[in-house]
Amino acid sequence: MIVSCDQGYQGKIVKEARTFAGFVDHWDGQVLAGWAIDRATPEVPCNVDVYVDGRFVLRTLADLPRPDLIEVSPRDQRKGFRAELPLDARNGSHFEARFGGTVERLPAITALESRLSRPRIDLLQPQSGVTSRWVPVPPIEMITHISGEAGDRVELQENYRRTGFRVAADIYNTALDLASDPHRKGYSIVDLGCGCGRIATYLAQWLDDSNFLGVDIWRAGIDWATEHITATYGNYRFHCSVPGQKGYDASEHRQVPVEAAQTDYVISTSLFTHLDVRACNGYLQEIGRILKPRAFAYLTFFFLDEESMPAAEQLAQRLKMPMTKEANAWFYGEKGYIDIFHDRERVIAVATRAGLRPVLHRDGCWRGPARSSTNPMAFQDLLVFQKA
Repeated sequence: MIVSCDQGYQGKIVKEARTFAGFVDHWDGQVLAGWAIDRATPEVPCNVDVYVDGRFVLRTLADLPRPDLIEVSPRDQRKGFRAELPLDARNGSHFEARFGGTVERLPAITALESRLSRPRIDLLQPQSGVTSRWVPVPPIEMITHISGEAGDRVELQENYRRTGFRVAADIYNTALDLASDPHRKGYSIVDLGCGCGRIATYLAQWLDDSNFLGVDIWRAGIDWATEHITATYGNYRFHCSVPGQKGYDASEHRQVPVEAAQTDYVISTSLFTHLDVRACNGYLQEIGRILKPRAFAYLTFFFLDEESMPAAEQLAQRLKMPMTKEANAWFYGEKGYIDIFHDRERVIAVATRAGLRPVLHRDGCWRGPARSSTNPMAFQDLLVFQKA
């Protein structure tokens, strides 16, 4: 992440880079913010230009109140800026801010710079960022269990690898966007509903020093992951949260075997899409319990709203299953297995009571053509929470 800024004064462009001062001190995946000043003309607000992958995206004015800048600018502290990036720019791999009309960058604060200077991983190029380290692939019957698909063995294996890479890359990139540093030694990741470790397999390629715990009730998947992933990547561990071979139950949640406030990043993909309201509430409480202050949770859902209701109906009709419609959720399914569409505001309310606040959301393209995305992992709705 880099930032630069430009100064307009009486119709002229001031290009004396030595007079510029400022920092980028906030980036949450949507909003870029900081402060900027040109000491040559301190009474005139700076323009800040934002570039993504070398392309100019927007210009904003650094004229917002920043009371903390009294020592930097004693006469006028209206030197802050805030830029919300358009949707098509948020998946970029290189962000840059400049003093308007110049090539002079506005640096990020030291902690943010060190985190966001790491290269993002290109989700469309499955080989980028993948090392030659071993990538274990489970038996075909396990892949079918995960995906619900059967067919050609080679095709299923390739899809398993490709999807695992892209999910892990989106999770990794999101951490960087939020200025969370998964490369830090001892960084703690908990994967709720980890299956047989597909995400772990790829995070292990990039994160040598992180500690990973995958949790699931699928004992066969946990046993396989322990034998084939933990054996090679010792800091990637797995835990089955139920006794014996007890299977999935949409109404149950289990305590996560982690002490309070010990986790830097909780991830959970395609879990809340199969949990009823009570279980959803329980896991949100658990996530709030185990996260460290200011740590993050990356969670995917199907959210029910006026836009998504037709898409939800179509999914149920396609599978020839009746839709049950309750106040807080719609769902369909059989034999204890459900697909569920939660009310977003209810989920946020429960999360808020657990000490979590939403900091990033992304509507999934499951909603229909109007939500098509260049991000191949943007199928489900995404909510990222931060612990207070």
